[in-house]
Formats: sequence, structure tokens, C-alpha cells
Amino acid sequence: MSKINFDDKLYNILNGNEKLLQFFINNGFDQLKNEKMLKTMGKMVSLNMALKVRGINKSAFEEKLDLFLNDEHTSVDKSLEEEKEITGDVIVKGVLPCPLKIPILEAFDKFVEEEKTKGINIGYELKSANLGVDWIENDINSGDIDKVSDIMISAGFELFFDKEKFGKFFEEEKFYIENKKMNKDFDNEEICLRDPKNIYNIVGVVPCVFLVNENNLNGKEVPTSWENLLFSGDYTDSVAIPLADLDMFNALVVTIYSKWGVEGIKALARVYKKSLHPAEMVKKKGDSKNNPIVSITPYFFTQMVSRSSALKVVWPKDGSIISPIFVMAKKDNEKAQKVVEFFRDENVGKLLSSNGKFPTTIFGVDNMLDENFKFMFCGWDYIHNNDIVKVMKESEKIFNEEILK
Repeated sequence: MSKINFDDKLYNILNGNEKLLQFFINNGFDQLKNEKMLKTMGKMVSLNMALKVRGINKSAFEEKLDLFLNDEHTSVDKSLEEEKEITGDVIVKGVLPCPLKIPILEAFDKFVEEEKTKGINIGYELKSANLGVDWIENDINSGDIDKVSDIMISAGFELFFDKEKFGKFFEEEKFYIENKKMNKDFDNEEICLRDPKNIYNIVGVVPCVFLVNENNLNGKEVPTSWENLLFSGDYTDSVAIPLADLDMFNALVVTIYSKWGVEGIKALARVYKKSLHPAEMVKKKGDSKNNPIVSITPYFFTQMVSRSSALKVVWPKDGSIISPIFVMAKKDNEKAQKVVEFFRDENVGKLLSSNGKFPTTIFGVDNMLDENFKFMFCGWDYIHNNDIVKVMKESEKIFNEEILK
């Protein structure tokens, strides 16, 4: 467990610890970017109180905090060390979903050594998604394309979609990835994850499904779709939403806003009960009457559900909302384009998929999913014609205002 006292004031916990402050900012306390906020409100508000005000589940936050403080994977994760200059013919930076980071890093280490014998030096840093993307944004904020990594990887919509930061690079066509054929799960009549502008490449996704506590239905039907969950009126104040998982929460609001607009975000706020971490609900097996009826959760967490528990896994009929794993590469670096192929190789695809827990787009990989499982994606027209960062900020504002009513 962490050694931090949750009853202590935020200022006492964070003052002088830049890395810990950045962790808080990346995990729900974005207002702490304002130094004055930490020096004023931070001296009056305890961490426990701040978590309640922000609607962040304490158990979920504490779990992430423990991982950050204890740095369980020090042999491969340099996230908590002092930043060092990365050099090479190709520079790779990015974030990956936590369960995928270690196996992909191990495979990438071998690839890097093999490429070195061929005369290509690759410098890289890949971190867990829960540590945020600010360390990559610093390069982008410079406005100098030479300071931006040759290849960037992002789990979710946070990094690549701020037009104020990336707009100049897009106008100058600095990024390009040829989108090759994808497997049938993501290239069919209902969905296509190939970017028609060849700017982004999606190598895999984190699907979002329902975990239903059948003990707490009290005569209600099991929700079978997002439409049903949000607009039937049966699940008001009954749904756990992953507020602490920024990648997934942002994917939810972007997709829901793209499909149902403001009314969709308001509906999401109305069904919100509390931010229960998926692992916490699985551990409790749905036994507690205080648990929500439904927990919106990444699909991989459902693999831990016991058959004897009261929890029922529901893949929405109108499609699982997905948080994509994006890759971008500089157009003018031929060696970078070669390294991109590592992340689109069938063997890496199998690591990504893990039998469907993180379904991959890579052709030749069977995600072992039911043929009736569909996906819900905001669509490339929506991405290219909207400022996604503004959509996320506006959606969060609407959501927060609605839950305070």
C-alpha cells in the first residue's frame, strides 16, 4: 500500500514533488496544473475530500498510486527515472495499456537488437498508459518537427488529436502511414478502422462492455445496448463509469457525443452512480447490494469474472465502444517506416490480441471473438472534421455539470 496519508492536505502531499504532482494531473486532477490552485485550495482540501469532489473512486486511484510509487516493473519501465536524451536513427515514444506493455517491450527489445546488427539504431521509451502523455507532449509543444519522435504510440484520444498542437504538422503533411489490409473484425460492412488520409494507424483496441450485477436488478431487464442503457430510463443512478481510467472515459464521451450529441453525455451523467474500478467489482463478485447494477468496463477485466458470481458480462448489441491504440510515423524517415512494421507484424498482433482481450486490427490474427460481437467507433469523418480535444473538454464539462444537479 502507498505511504501517503489520504487525510493529509493536497499541498502537503504534492508540494515539491513534481513527478507525483504530474501523476495526480494525469489521473483526474488536471486543475492542479494551476500552481495557485495547489497553494490555495490544496492547503484546505485533503486527498480524501478531493477524490469525493472529483468523483474519483478511492480504491481505483489508490491502486494506480501504489503502482506508481512502488514501480513494480523497474527492470523494464524507466517511467520514474530522470528523463534522459534518447538518440538513434529512429526515435520511438509512446504509451501502451498496462497489461500489454511488458510483453510488447520484451519483443521490441529483441527487434531493436536485431536491427542494430543491420545498421539501424533505434532509441525508444514506452511507458504504461496510466502515467499519461505529458512527457511526449513536451516535444510536440516545441513546434519543432525535429524534436518530435519519429514514431509515436498512444492508447486513447489524448495525444494526437489536439489541432492547436498538431495542426501545423498535419498541414505540412509531416506524418504518414500506409494503411494496409486489416482483419475482418475491423474491416467489414459495418466498421473500417483504416484511416483514409493515412495519418493514423490503429493496431489494436480496448473494447468497453457491461458487467451486470444480476443480484441488484430488482426486476429490471439486463441492458443489452448503449441505447438501452442510456435512454431507457431504467438505469438512472445505477452505472459505474471508469472516471479514473482517462483513456476509456475519453473514448466513451467522444463516441457517445459523436453518436448522440449533448443528450448522450447528459444521459451518461444521469445513469452514473460511482466510479468503481472494474477489478474491485470483480473481486466483490457482485455480492454487495451497494454495488451498481452495471459497471462499464474494459473487456479484459471480465476474464476474471467467476462463473459462480452474480456478474454477467454483456457485449452491447450496438457495439462495444473502443479506445484505439494509435500509431503515427514521420513521413520523411524511411527507417521509421520499417520500424512501424514491427508494430503491425502478426506476432505482435497475437500479443496485442491475447485471445481477444485487446483485439488487434492486424491481418492474419484471429481475435477469437464471437461473430456477433460488434464495435462502436466515432468514425474517421468525425475525427478529421472535429477538434477531438475540444469535444472531450466540452463533454467533461457537460457531464460534471449534469451530475451536480
